[in-house]
Amino acid sequence: MDKTTILYTLICIGLLFAGIFYNLIGVITNFQYTDELFILLVIAVAIVQYKKSLSQKEKIKELRAFLLITLFFLFYSFLFGKNNYQSALTDYAIILKPFLAFYVGHLLSCNLTRMQKKNISKLALAGYCVLALVIFSGESSQAYFSGSPFLSMNLSCVAITYYYFSPSSNKNKLIAILILATGIVLGKSKLFGFLCFFIFMTYYNKPIRSNPKVIIMCIICMIATIFVAWEKITFYFIDPIINAGRIQDLNAARAVLFIKSFYVLKDHFLLGPGFGTYASFASAKYYSPLYIDYNMYWVQGLEKGSTSFMCDTFFPELVQFGIVGIILYVLFWKKRITEIYRNLYKTRNLKQYKTSMMIVVFFIIEGIAASTFTQAQGMYVMFIFGVVSHSHTRAFQISKQQPANKKIKQYNGRKTKKASFS
Repeated sequence: MDKTTILYTLICIGLLFAGIFYNLIGVITNFQYTDELFILLVIAVAIVQYKKSLSQKEKIKELRAFLLITLFFLFYSFLFGKNNYQSALTDYAIILKPFLAFYVGHLLSCNLTRMQKKNISKLALAGYCVLALVIFSGESSQAYFSGSPFLSMNLSCVAITYYYFSPSSNKNKLIAILILATGIVLGKSKLFGFLCFFIFMTYYNKPIRSNPKVIIMCIICMIATIFVAWEKITFYFIDPIINAGRIQDLNAARAVLFIKSFYVLKDHFLLGPGFGTYASFASAKYYSPLYIDYNMYWVQGLEKGSTSFMCDTFFPELVQFGIVGIILYVLFWKKRITEIYRNLYKTRNLKQYKTSMMIVVFFIIEGIAASTFTQAQGMYVMFIFGVVSHSHTRAFQISKQQPANKKIKQYNGRKTKKASFS
């Protein structure tokens, strides 16, 4: 089996079993390890293909560094962590999944054939039809997909996949937007925010820079998002700030997790309390003593035996690794953004650039309101991110909206260079 067929097969499997039907499988069969099986399959394929990927020395070097760093934090958790070793191992395995998906997706990335891309976009469209039917059938049907939060993730997975793999046309752009816009009926503010950016990136045919037009568009998107999500923003962020001195007046788990994360970081500043100690699935399964130490055990969803909201957000989870872990996480994404712009000027592929930026913003938004990064859907999107962010893909044609040979400044601030994008 050649490399393109392998990648094509993995994308189809990932889309179906991680991006769309993961929660349905879990609800019907009570089998919760579909994403683990997918990542094991991807890793097994990557090991077989390892020698063919040796040319990507920089990415392999980064992967080795990542594994060493995470192992260091794991052993630190064993020795000095605030929870037991089972929680540390569980959280370690969960954190590894999205990063490994990205690195392996990057190593396996190659040029798919036009037919393979078309089939992936058709599969995404078929998956969307199922999701739309479930969404408009009401809450009883939505429960099979674990409700509106996960359905909004599923729609995002499908929209990103369809946008990137479908042929470039105004019709397909509109279809991708409509796929995501279907989620408006779910009432999820985070999805509306991502939809605004998705529409902006779909039709803005230049690299994002700090010019008046981009700034105005960003302000409009932010105002629209704040207007729609004002009630939830008030509940989760404004009220907590006002009542920061009276934490007993709050009963929103997400707000409490954000506020208390600063106290946890203050007390465990350098390397944090370790894996499986705060705002994570493992800290709920093996109830972390930090929730008692920081007077959080009484909050609905954070109580022992009732921890449904304990991993309701992602960013507070980063305090498990202290300021060192937070800086490393920021550096990971900074490197990704630098690569996105570098690849843009190398490949002239604007669609590749747009999709990569969509994924970055997707995780920023989801990190505030959900733990998507460590969910099956997040793992799938990270795999696609690895595939998309590889610099081998060149543009096949110049976009009609983007004139060729337009002068564009280099991202790194060097000399102006003529470049055309598609």
